[in-house]
Amino acid sequence: MAKFALIGAGYIHTRHVNAITSLGHQLVLAMDTTSTAIEVNGKLVEVLNSEEEFFEQVRHQKIDWISICSPTFEHQKQVIKSLQAGCNVIVEKPICLTVQEVEGIQLVEKQTGKKVFSLFQLRYHPNAQQIGKLKQEQNSIQICYRGVRDSAYFQTWKGNVEQSGGILAAVGLHYFDLLIENYGGLQGDVKVIEHNYRHSVGMLNLQHATLRWDVEFLSEEFKEHVYRSFFINDTELDFSTYSSDLHTLAYEEILKGNGVDTATAKQSIQLLEAIRNA
Repeated sequence: MAKFALIGAGYIHTRHVNAITSLGHQLVLAMDTTSTAIEVNGKLVEVLNSEEEFFEQVRHQKIDWISICSPTFEHQKQVIKSLQAGCNVIVEKPICLTVQEVEGIQLVEKQTGKKVFSLFQLRYHPNAQQIGKLKQEQNSIQICYRGVRDSAYFQTWKGNVEQSGGILAAVGLHYFDLLIENYGGLQGDVKVIEHNYRHSVGMLNLQHATLRWDVEFLSEEFKEHVYRSFFINDTELDFSTYSSDLHTLAYEEILKGNGVDTATAKQSIQLLEAIRNA
């Protein structure tokens, strides 16, 4: 049984807590800037508000893993502190915002001998296994995503592109990760048709495919228009249905050493950076 600590008690943390406990591990410590307690299996666990006190306790209690669910712009700093405290790390995607930040994390990985895994739960969606099977000599792929975000979403750090990385870091990265894994990395230039905090459209080439993406956040009144699909060589793979159990499957693989490591996560960050630069 591994001992876990958690950073960040926002919306997504419950999926991490469920994954940790359902796999038979123990959450013993948490940190958040505003919360004072979180619920774990019907019991309240105290949440520290001081980062300094948190990492003191991490060392004192000999924590094995730290799960990071904090705002994206905090990731690199907290990942590095977690590694230096002697822990392996699971971090919500994106692992950080730039290639330079990933490389900074990789340097500390080498120094400490600890590992960082980025959580890409969509890899464990049933339809993800079909992506590689549709591969041909020449491949044409479209990402079509329509999700809903209310106005409150854009009033938090998530609506700040500098802090969150924007819509593609929030959702597009999942799909880029799946395609890079099966069709290779970015080749050549990127063409961006539209790119703002609600909508991104463009085209690029992967090693074995041409890709067009169209990713959009709709307002609540259009929730009946939600869909999330790949079209690969005219075959649709629907990712609209989603289960919180995917986080548990991702944790299970990470704890076996099979998760998305920093070298793999770096490839999708490189793609995001190329889109931003274009």
